[in-house]
Amino acid sequence: MTRRYKILLVDDDRGLLEELSEALAAAGYEVESFTDGRAALEAAAADRPDIALVDLKMQGLDGFRTAEALSRLEPGPPVPVVAMTGYYTRREDESRMKASGIRACLFKPFPAETAARKLHTVLQGERR
Repeated sequence: MTRRYKILLVDDDRGLLEELSEALAAAGYEVESFTDGRAALEAAAADRPDIALVDLKMQGLDGFRTAEALSRLEPGPPVPVVAMTGYYTRREDESRMKASGIRACLFKPFPAETAARKLHTVLQGERR
């Protein structure tokens, strides 16, 4: 990865958040981590990320609503969102994910390297 992409990482599981944050930083990303969607959106409005990795099931502002808000963030194009979940199933919530602007989904548990690869793939698709 030649450019250092800025990722917005949102999950209410602090342990997973720390693990992913460290792994993504080691993979070359600039990582900004948050335990709730509202704080993440405030940060994104102040300093727009290149991509977001967001847990779908969180207290308060869940990942679906966080993704929807990122897709409407002005100015500029929507922030691409990769979701992560241990709860929702692909078939059950695929249409809701698409409507929320989610580009891809990782199903927990997954290795941190898988997240880095998925983010890279989505970012490469955005550049076309």
